[in-house]
Amino acid sequence: MSKIYNFKTIQVMPVSMEEAWNFFSSPANLAAITPEKLQFKIISAHNGEVMYPGQLIEYTVKPILG
Repeated sequence: MSKIYNFKTIQVMPVSMEEAWNFFSSPANLAAITPEKLQFKIISAHNGEVMYPGQLIEYTVKPILG
């Protein structure tokens, strides 16, 4: 019989839920949460200030050897 494993993690942030939501729901902040070495860049023309269901965001990254 196979075993089932669970992995649970909790992230505690020193900000309010509203501040966290405002940060993570902004496409402009995607680069801030992506490692710099990946050279994340949004290439979509119109992103809007807040993400919404169904939104498409085009971006580039350079994950392997630049």
